[in-house]
Amino acid sequence: MEDDFFGEGMHAADAFLKRKTDASAVICFNDEMAYGFCKRLRQLGCRIPQDISVVGIDGSYVSRYVEQPLTTLSTDPYSHGRKCVELLLNMINGGEIRYRTKLPARIIEGETVS
Repeated sequence: MEDDFFGEGMHAADAFLKRKTDASAVICFNDEMAYGFCKRLRQLGCRIPQDISVVGIDGSYVSRYVEQPLTTLSTDPYSHGRKCVELLLNMINGGEIRYRTKLPARIIEGETVS
């Protein structure tokens, strides 16, 4: 079964509003979940970012095609892929395996944070 992060984001928005917290921002697990979270908040009359700021994590290119681009933490998937291949080749060749590495990340400013 495929994960439905968009749907989970909508459910998370319901749970968030039910708690009646005074939080001013939410960071979602990934961009797809953040889009679902935003959609549900809008359906319920919330304004983003005026009422609440929402941030995703991925740096998805989807924001190019939506009305309100998401603010997101880009994890640079190309660098991650390159590191995974390096690690795999290193394992195959019997080299030393490093389990911790630092990869670049950057915030891509959208329209969901005030």
